[in-house]
Amino acid sequence: MNIIPIAKFVQPHSDKHFSFQIIFPDNNLPKSYVFVGLMNQPDVKKARPFLQGHNGNWAMVEFWTDDESVARDAASKFAQHFKVEMGEGDFTRKELSLE
Repeated sequence: MNIIPIAKFVQPHSDKHFSFQIIFPDNNLPKSYVFVGLMNQPDVKKARPFLQGHNGNWAMVEFWTDDESVARDAASKFAQHFKVEMGEGDFTRKELSLE
């Protein structure tokens, strides 16, 4: 059984930079202003974040920095705020309950 919410630090790929992505169960994703508020914290702001996506149960904050340690620190702030352990990489089909 999955433990959710699930959070991931995702490496750059395609046209995306480093990102923090999180899935919440049952469309209980916090409102976008919660993410924006976190993006304005000094330790997160230096990673140059923007809210790339936000819908019922998924959000993505992309970091426009080439410095992985700065992006990773910023992503960790989000994980700490939402009280979730942060994994790494893309979500698997199993984590998305597709298998």
